[in-house]
Formats: sequence, C-alpha cells, structure tokens
Amino acid sequence: MNILFKNLLITAVISTAGFYILDSMLNDLSPEFSASSESASTEKTSQSDELEDQLEQLIAGADPSDIFEPTAAGGYQDCLHGRIQMPEDNRTLLHDRLYLAHRSNGMTYIQTLEPSDTYLVQGPLQAVTATQHSAIPAHAKLALQRDFNQLEKCKERSFYLYSINEASP
Repeated sequence: MNILFKNLLITAVISTAGFYILDSMLNDLSPEFSASSESASTEKTSQSDELEDQLEQLIAGADPSDIFEPTAAGGYQDCLHGRIQMPEDNRTLLHDRLYLAHRSNGMTYIQTLEPSDTYLVQGPLQAVTATQHSAIPAHAKLALQRDFNQLEKCKERSFYLYSINEASP
C-alpha cells in the first residue's frame, strides 16, 4: 500500500507540474491583447518613424551629431547647463549664476541665463579660466539657442572657474 500511495503522489505532482508548464507555454504562444501590448506597438511605430526622419535628415546633409540621441554618458556631449561655481577668494558677480555651455571645435561658449546674458569663452588651453566677451560668433550663438530649446538633453553639472578674464578690445 505504501508503494501505491507513493506512485499516486508522484503521478499527481508530475501531472500538476505538467499542467502548469503546458499552461505557460500556451500563454506565451497566444498572449492576450491588453493596453500594454497596444502601447508597445505604438512605441515601435513611433521609433521607426523617428528613424526614418533621422535618415531623411542625414540624406539632406544634416550634421549627425545634431540628429542622433545623446551620448551614453548622458546628454549631448557638447551641451552643459547648471551653475557657475568659483572659489570664495576669487568670486565675481557670475558666481552661482545659471549657465548654458556649448562645446565646438575645441572652444567652449558659455552664456549666463540670469539676470542678463553674459558670454564667456574658454579656449583649448583654458581649463579653469574663461574670458568674458560682449558677443560670440553667430554659429556659437545659434548652437546655444538650439541647446536652450532642448535643455533636457544637455548634461547638468556645475561649471568650476577659478577666474574670469576680460577680453581685450
């Protein structure tokens, strides 16, 4: 009788396990329609539409760095925003001001956003200093305007400057 009970118990366990395995296999083969599957298909469609738009822009001659997604590090690699930070013994009125910066061809163009626009430029050899200018090249100004309109894609961080020089006339 012990053997009969044992065989019956083993058969019940195997049958139950088989039922659950068969059920999960059938569910995987024919998933039910739900709102999440509808949103997933909409997401795939919008991604393919976006890819087609990007390819058309490339064919038309657009700059790839302006079209494609930000770098893996987060945000456009040439766009930064945050606050200007300066050491206590060397602070100017620009300390703690909001800024937007755009890097292009080894130069960094910085625009303060409050209370009035001020332009700073960092050359390739200026790591902790910048030079204040009353105007910047048109291409840099356009890039800053574009970045401002897409601020959420820019990398946010403090911009540390030891000193700010005045541009010579």
